[in-house]
Amino acid sequence: MKPEFLSTIGLPLIVESTNEFRRDYNRSDLKVAGIVFNIVTNSREAMASKREIKALARQYEWPWFEEEISFSDSYTRSVREISSIMDTRYARASTTDEFRAFAEAFSRTISL
Repeated sequence: MKPEFLSTIGLPLIVESTNEFRRDYNRSDLKVAGIVFNIVTNSREAMASKREIKALARQYEWPWFEEEISFSDSYTRSVREISSIMDTRYARASTTDEFRAFAEAFSRTISL
């Protein structure tokens, strides 16, 4: 979830859609692994939006990951090269490290 105001509007809609899916398809076993913040910057808007999104997540009892994915120009470059962010020649080690850290956290979360 990108930490911006529109995400604070979108999260309740995602919760509603998830609940409808559970109900319509009799999938009470469907669980949310967590919210991951991506395209993160250090702007005041991003910081305020992260606080608001986390407050909403607590309200809906949705977890979030501490691991975040920062903004990087490497994303569009990797798409242009038709390669993953891990393989693009433009990606910095810090960028790929964030993806690895999130992937490991996600893997631990869903394997419980």
